[in-house]
Amino acid sequence: MKRLEAHDGVIVTGYVPDVRPYFEKASVFVAPLRAGSGIQTKNLEAMAMQVPVVTTSVGAMGLEADAGKELLVADTPMDFAEHVNQLLDSQRLRDSLAQTARSRIEASYSWEAIGDRLKDVYTQAVRASKHKAEINHT
Repeated sequence: MKRLEAHDGVIVTGYVPDVRPYFEKASVFVAPLRAGSGIQTKNLEAMAMQVPVVTTSVGAMGLEADAGKELLVADTPMDFAEHVNQLLDSQRLRDSLAQTARSRIEASYSWEAIGDRLKDVYTQAVRASKHKAEINHT
């Protein structure tokens, strides 16, 4: 990774306490994940900051996001290079991905959206519990 720093425009930081200043300067966010589990919050952070994301199918796993519309998926070095070059060459494509990704974040991952889901889960659990209690008393 450190060798990448030799290229203009590439920053390799290691841990930083706040990623927002880096996202504000970024044209593209690349997450070439080969292994992982759960939702990759790094991709969500980039999407929330309206930075176009290029990731692998592993990096996109578990995300409520449409490949090609809200992020780009590449599983080979050639595909990564092609997608990154497309994004760097097209402000319109960057803007389109960034805006649709941000809309997805607001619709699916905002505190309000998560709260609504949690409320639905609790409501269903209470209903199921009441139904079970009614069955046991008959």
